[in-house]
Amino acid sequence: MVSGITVSIAPTNAGAEYSVYKLKFKVAAGLTAGEGVIHIQLPVGGTFGACESVEVNDGAKLASAGWYGCGSEEVTVYAPYAISAGDTLEVVLHGVTNPPTKTASATVEVWTSADTTKAASSAFEITAPTAVSAVTASAAPTNAGAEYGVYKVKFKATSALGSYVGKVHIQLPAGATFADCESIEVIDGVSTSGSYWYGCSGEEVVVYAPFAIAAGDSVEVVLHGVINPPAKTASAKIEVWTSTDVVHASSPAFEITAPTAVSAVTASPAPTNAGAEYGVYKVKFKATSALPYYAGKVHIQLPGGARFGDCESVEVIDGASSTSATYWYGCSGEEVVVYAPFAIAAGDSVEVVLHGVINP
Repeated sequence: MVSGITVSIAPTNAGAEYSVYKLKFKVAAGLTAGEGVIHIQLPVGGTFGACESVEVNDGAKLASAGWYGCGSEEVTVYAPYAISAGDTLEVVLHGVTNPPTKTASATVEVWTSADTTKAASSAFEITAPTAVSAVTASAAPTNAGAEYGVYKVKFKATSALGSYVGKVHIQLPAGATFADCESIEVIDGVSTSGSYWYGCSGEEVVVYAPFAIAAGDSVEVVLHGVINPPAKTASAKIEVWTSTDVVHASSPAFEITAPTAVSAVTASPAPTNAGAEYGVYKVKFKATSALPYYAGKVHIQLPGGARFGDCESVEVIDGASSTSATYWYGCSGEEVVVYAPFAIAAGDSVEVVLHGVINP
């Protein structure tokens, strides 16, 4: 049987993902390259969930190895080269998820296809799960239901996160979604980068660290494209946790203000006769809240029975000499959605000219 098993892990905190397990042991019998296998039984509740990579080192040769057992407590590693009887090996597993609770009696068992009796390591500690700290959140704009909001979330990492494997989880306020999914920035005070993410359309956003984040780093994650909750509240909160700091931590409450409306709306069609095609509708209004360039949208509901069926063109004029054609959708229907071709500031007077309306 194998002997002298020692184990070191980093990080040690319960529930942490992407942990690195280094196992050292001595084999009694040799293993054939590509055919001999090493079996590793992780601590109860631990899994090789992330399945990053496996290395085998016999003191003279270091090589990556094939394996199977992703997502399970048992990992089976193929010998990447011939291993002689009596060799001392180090097997490094990258991507282990630690057991979910603290324990001082975690062990790992090892056996091979030649040494078939299981041997256990000495007990080692899985420490208590950790949380990030100093969580704050701000939203702009704050009005209920607003789209394309920018949420700035700040926190301090208790445990390190690896580049492109560590994950930051952000739970948005109830009713908010990351549906517009524009972009994400991650800033740690030194580095700034865009990031991969998933979770579009849901309340939870998962962000991959675009660079290594050290324990103790202050981090800011900026989400561009959040849709605010639909109702006013003074108790909106954001929760943050990471793949190594797995305990959820909440921000202080912040306010989602009442939903707003544009003002001073006027409309003039030409021609005005019923059923006329290729009509020009000039719609004017005053924006209460700002609209970002090519992300902000103006919705225009035509009179009952009218439709933007001819869909010729759309102009947007903000009264400050900006005039532009723009993208839109809603052709053939009563509702026309126009994308702002330039930034529109709060308080701007705006005119939208629709060419190609069919009158009721």
